[in-house]
Amino acid sequence: MENRHNTSPPPLPVGKKKALFIARTMLPEFVFNLARLEGNTLSFEQVQAVMAGSYVTGVNADDLAQVRRIAAAWSDILARTGNGKFALTRTLFIETNAIIARDEALMVGSFRAGQVSIAGTDYLPPSAGEPLEAAFYLPTEPLPTNDRSGNRRIRRLS
Repeated sequence: MENRHNTSPPPLPVGKKKALFIARTMLPEFVFNLARLEGNTLSFEQVQAVMAGSYVTGVNADDLAQVRRIAAAWSDILARTGNGKFALTRTLFIETNAIIARDEALMVGSFRAGQVSIAGTDYLPPSAGEPLEAAFYLPTEPLPTNDRSGNRRIRRLS
C-alpha cells in the first residue's frame, strides 16, 4: 500500500564533510549510549565532562575508564573516516574492540573464544570459532536509499 501521507522528497546526500561534523557533534551522545548499554552509571553530563577532559568525582573509576575507551574508539573511527581509511572490515572490528576492551576483557583485539548470550532474549549469537568467523563474512547488500522506515534493514538483520 502506498504511503500518501509522506509527500516530502527523499533527503539529499549530506556529504562526507557535513556527516563528519554531525558525527563529531553527536559524539558525546554516541559515547553515552554505548556506555549505558554496557551498564555504565555515568550521566550524560558526566560523560560530556569526561570527554572535555574535566575531572568527575564521586563516580566509579571503572566507569570513567570505560567512557574514555569508548570515546577513543569513536574518535578513531571518525579519524579513519576523515582521512579516507575507514573500511567496515573484520580488522576494524578487532582494532576497535582492542581500544574499547583494553584493561577490561580477558581477550582483547580478537573474536571471543566462548559462547555468549544476551540477557532478556532467547537469541544466541554464533558460536565461537568457525561459525563466528563465517557469520562475519556473510554477503551484504546495500541498503535502499528510499526506505526511511528501517523495516527493510531490520528484516535483513533477523
